[in-house]
Amino acid sequence: MKKVLAGLIALVGWTTLTFAQTNPAPQALPYSQDFSSFTGTGSSYPAGWQGWAIAGSTSTSYSTAAPSGDQVLATGAAAANTAVSAFVGDAVGKIAFLSTSSAMKSFVLALNTTGASSVQVQYVAATQRQQLANRIGGMGLQYRIGTTGTFTNVATSEYQNNLAADNTTGTGSLNPQTITVTLPADCNNQPVVQIRWVYREVSGGGNRPGFSVDNVQVSAGAAPPPASLTASSLTNFGNSIVGQGTASQTVSLNGTNLTGAPGNLSVSSSSSSFQVSADNTSWSSTASIPYPSATLTNAPLYVRFFPQAVGPLTGTISISGGGLANAVTVNAAGTGIAPSAPTLSASSLAGFGSICVNTPAGPNSFTITGTNLLDGEVEVGPLAGYSFATSSTGTYEPSLLLAQTGGDYTQTIFVRFQPTAAQSFNGNIPVSGSGATAISVPVTGSGVSTPPSLTTGAASAITTNSATLAGNITANGCTSVTSYGIEYSLTNNFATGTGTQAAASNLSAGAFSTSISGLTPATTVYYRAYAINAGGTGYGPQQSFTTAAPPPPVVTTTALPVVGDWCLNNTSVPVSFVITGANLTNAPVVVSAPSPTIQVSTGLTGPYASTITLNQAGGAYSQQVFVRFTPTLVQSYNGNIAVTGGGLTAPVNVAIVAAGINTLPVAATGTASNITAHDATVSGEVTANGCAPVTRYGIEYSSIRGLPGGQGTQVVVGNSLPTGSFSVNLTGLIQNSTYYYRTFATSLAGTAYSTPQSFTTAQIPAGLRVYNNP
Repeated sequence: MKKVLAGLIALVGWTTLTFAQTNPAPQALPYSQDFSSFTGTGSSYPAGWQGWAIAGSTSTSYSTAAPSGDQVLATGAAAANTAVSAFVGDAVGKIAFLSTSSAMKSFVLALNTTGASSVQVQYVAATQRQQLANRIGGMGLQYRIGTTGTFTNVATSEYQNNLAADNTTGTGSLNPQTITVTLPADCNNQPVVQIRWVYREVSGGGNRPGFSVDNVQVSAGAAPPPASLTASSLTNFGNSIVGQGTASQTVSLNGTNLTGAPGNLSVSSSSSSFQVSADNTSWSSTASIPYPSATLTNAPLYVRFFPQAVGPLTGTISISGGGLANAVTVNAAGTGIAPSAPTLSASSLAGFGSICVNTPAGPNSFTITGTNLLDGEVEVGPLAGYSFATSSTGTYEPSLLLAQTGGDYTQTIFVRFQPTAAQSFNGNIPVSGSGATAISVPVTGSGVSTPPSLTTGAASAITTNSATLAGNITANGCTSVTSYGIEYSLTNNFATGTGTQAAASNLSAGAFSTSISGLTPATTVYYRAYAINAGGTGYGPQQSFTTAAPPPPVVTTTALPVVGDWCLNNTSVPVSFVITGANLTNAPVVVSAPSPTIQVSTGLTGPYASTITLNQAGGAYSQQVFVRFTPTLVQSYNGNIAVTGGGLTAPVNVAIVAAGINTLPVAATGTASNITAHDATVSGEVTANGCAPVTRYGIEYSSIRGLPGGQGTQVVVGNSLPTGSFSVNLTGLIQNSTYYYRTFATSLAGTAYSTPQSFTTAQIPAGLRVYNNP
């Protein structure tokens, strides 16, 4: 049967205004709705229906939140497939909705299921708006009992849009599917059940799909059987001291056809001497036992006897709720007896010994034993430096208040010691409460602030002035090590802190090393490892080593090139040798020439002297030395240039080969030409000047063979001829005579004569010839 749209709401255009939430009137079962009255111009929802807005944003889960307000029914273009704004609307023959990211919409149907069970909902779900390859969404069904609170999803009710085709014009739909679900049992026999259709994201992006519902059919089975509950009985609790609770007994609850699931059964005790609990921990005169479904199996209800008076005591435990027509009762009984005097005792507590300041130690433990205690709290502590807990890993407190219900009591107390100063913390831990005489538990412990512990390692890489020294931190002490290294001195058993400290920075598994330098050779050095923390400086035992004796100084030189022969008073071209020293002291190196004519210098251009002193810092040394020679006598100047100083025990000699010379010019005799009876032209040559420039040269001749140089007739050609040839015309000669001639050249070194040559003048022809007087 078609449902008629109830009421008219005038709409001008389309709007998505929301108002306060409206809960539609519940509809009796069976129920059907085919939306045939929806022609695209409807102005109101059918009876039992309402459009709602839901606060929040869409997500991949269905929102179960209560509605935030009403949603006006959209019509025309606002409810067509072209719409991309959120709406609930008349989609011509069906009801449709579209949710956007920040505007979630839904529509709800209210049902009255009184006397009904197995409520079945069937409807046709379809895709109202669809853009191919865009977002996929889901439409699901939810329910709630009554008109307040959140909604619950109905399993297997989800419908998803089809991607086979676009559907973005008109009000037609795609991919209709019939969805059939049975509402959960807690929807049975209820005056108001609200079911609503909502949207969630599935995948993809772009415009969200819209969904529609049509042909809604709701049917129900027979009325459910009445709710029932059984409870097991309690035995007599017997005798118990007044003010102390007994061990609990368990009442087993079994129920069927309970309504309002999930819900809670209400439990109450008629007497304060009998307490109830749902968890066997929290005790009171009332309790709540949950039932998640209509059936409850062996649910425990805990009951204990807590007598408030002496003598026999009785009470009644009542269980109601869950649709039970009458409460179920369980009888309880027990006898209260007068308490004995409360007592407390404790086992001993092991001492903590010496513990670093601000460092937690323990826990150690002792056990409190109480008898006949009153209901109340047992207090443990406080005692400075100590904290307490009831488990080894529990939260430690300066003192504990331990709740107990009276009677016998046992509790292990864990104690942690954390000293705040370097002092004794021996004392007594107070234990009191619950009517017993206070006791104390002796405890011992002291706070210390110890420096690091170390050993001193061996010395290595020992040289004349340096060594590598090792140490090892065997214990950090009470705080972290902030610096460490080696302290050393030349004094045996030197007081700690008075030596020179060489810090290290290569700590690895406690071991470290550092190098020291600037030591004196062949000297004993005393040292010990040290490390510093907030508690002070720790030292290792003293060790010692002796620096190596220095190796003897060594000087080597390169050979000096041969200086050779040099003319007197002329200075030679400088030559050089290189001094290379090792292991020298810082004494100057002295270079001494064997003669004043030999001079040395550290620079090519001087200054030169026969002895030079070379300052150097010791150790390795290298210096090039230049040598020049100015002879004053014609003699050999061969000898040794001595290198001394720098710690050398004997001079190192550098051989010099040099001589002073004073060579004459070199002359050569040329040929004779143009020979006549009385004349001839002879030539000569000066091939070398010798040690001094030529100051006079020419031809000497004589008719005497073998006449020594200087005794013939000399024809001077000139007074300066570095080298070269020249010729002389000899006249006034005797005809047919042999003459001997040679070249002479004179310099400061003397006169040189060449090897004589000869020529013979021509013979005068026969006849009378008158000659000038020669």
